[in-house]
Amino acid sequence: MLFGSCIFLFWFPTITLAVYYALNWVSKNRVDPMTDARWLEFSPKLPTYWLAFASFVFYGWWRLEYCVLLLLVIAINYFGGRAIARAGSKRKRFAALCASVSASLGILGFFKYAGMLLE
Repeated sequence: MLFGSCIFLFWFPTITLAVYYALNWVSKNRVDPMTDARWLEFSPKLPTYWLAFASFVFYGWWRLEYCVLLLLVIAINYFGGRAIARAGSKRKRFAALCASVSASLGILGFFKYAGMLLE
């Protein structure tokens, strides 16, 4: 899905934001607007999960392989963040931060410049 396409300009952000705000309202109020009765308990993180899913749809629309790459970068940064949280000293936290950022930038650099270097 390209930024200039009609699908992206009109449908994708409209649907994504409408569902996000509806989930946000439901997760905060937890009341059925039609019957004013309690119903399904939603996680307050549900709108965030929706945005993550919409991001994967956006990336996968163009090339499905990029969803795997996005999962890899998310995993690297997640485990890097956990390593930073577990590290006892400032030096270990800085080392974990540098490793996580270096891995992310390395992946970005590879996919951005590998084709140019191979020519």
